Amino acid sequence: MQSLALENYGTSELSFDEQRETDGGNPALIGYAVACISYFLIESATNPTSSVKNLQDGYNSVRNKH
Repeated sequence: MQSLALENYGTSELSFDEQRETDGGNPALIGYAVACISYFLIESATNPTSSVKNLQDGYNSVRNKH
């Protein structure tokens, strides 16, 4: 079985900065996303009826625009 030599296709290894930029993301955005998801989960657990209605309303409003 032949191994794949990526160098033959004009590729190269990412530098440390490129890896961090690609894999790391923005810590502030990651924190914001975690906070939003946590809020949604807590809100859904404490008030499931309202959460389902809000999701349906949001889905329908986006769906009707297109």
